[in-house]
Amino acid sequence: MSALNKNRDKILKYLSQVGVATRNDISLETGLTGRALTETLSELVKEGVIELIEEKPKTFKFVAFREILVDFQEIQSYYDLKMKIFKELKNAGWRLAPGYHEIAAVALIYAKYTPFRTIILGSQGVGKTSLIKAVFRESNPPVIMEDLHLKNLYEVVYSVKNNTKVIEQQYRHKWGQENPSRFDKYEVIPLSRIAPSELIFRFIPVRVVQPVTAPIKDFGQVYFNFVNVPKLRSPREREILALNEQLGLYEYFTLDNSAHEFAAESIKYDELLNFTEDTMDVHKTNARYGLKTKNDVVLANWREIIDMDYLYRKFTEDLQLWNNALYVLRFNLSWLQDLDRAIEQTVDFILDMFKTFTVVRQA
Repeated sequence: MSALNKNRDKILKYLSQVGVATRNDISLETGLTGRALTETLSELVKEGVIELIEEKPKTFKFVAFREILVDFQEIQSYYDLKMKIFKELKNAGWRLAPGYHEIAAVALIYAKYTPFRTIILGSQGVGKTSLIKAVFRESNPPVIMEDLHLKNLYEVVYSVKNNTKVIEQQYRHKWGQENPSRFDKYEVIPLSRIAPSELIFRFIPVRVVQPVTAPIKDFGQVYFNFVNVPKLRSPREREILALNEQLGLYEYFTLDNSAHEFAAESIKYDELLNFTEDTMDVHKTNARYGLKTKNDVVLANWREIIDMDYLYRKFTEDLQLWNNALYVLRFNLSWLQDLDRAIEQTVDFILDMFKTFTVVRQA
């Protein structure tokens, strides 16, 4: 155990017994002084497990929290993992959207233990920050970046570092003109509302939405305690080829706004070409299609466009996407110790992520 963790345990043990104590009390009880005490207290405040309630003298309060044990020897599959997370968070009083919160939590777990990278996408108040803290116990840059859509492209590229694992991202929206939570009702979220193309799919998005029936309130913070985390090994060539074969059986509806606009123009021109003198009204047709293309989210969810085969992309076509899938396979192989199960569950996880923000189907 590291010195920081030992110091952390000493302080938490004492504060959990007394509830409230000054810095001096903590120092006398634990034997910690100076920088070691300052840094440990600061980390615990950032984690939310203790609270600074007075400045003079510095006084700290223990914050009771729920710790959820996740034992990878007891959990037998990705399916069991996401089900456990859903049940535990629900029991902790969280408002959940099935098929979203638990998938985002699993994505964060893969990001914590492998080079897998993800964008946690959604509007305010859906639990993105609470999920990140539950897995990482912190939300500090550069490992965790927040809401990059407020920055220009240069600042975004500059902000994201090699060790950035997670980007916590609101839907990109027009301030004062759009309520971002309205995008929750749409099946497809185009690239323009997620992140700059330079980040997709270096970071694979996963969307979290508001439950439709529950009132808005805070998420009670919980923390996952991961034990028996597998020691990772690199996939062999035949295992990589097997993943490529199975992942290549599926495709997703493109997020590319320009592709959606081109498809809409094609539909419009087909309609114009089929006009007769009795039905021709070019102005009305242009106006109608202008309304369709004015809103990028509405356009991306136009069923006639979603049904166009040429707007689908195979999962194996994008190298960044493929690399992230390979990191997940690395973890699953080390955890499950079975190639077929590891391949199947890696593919299902990637599909589950994409289903949170676009249409997925067999190729």
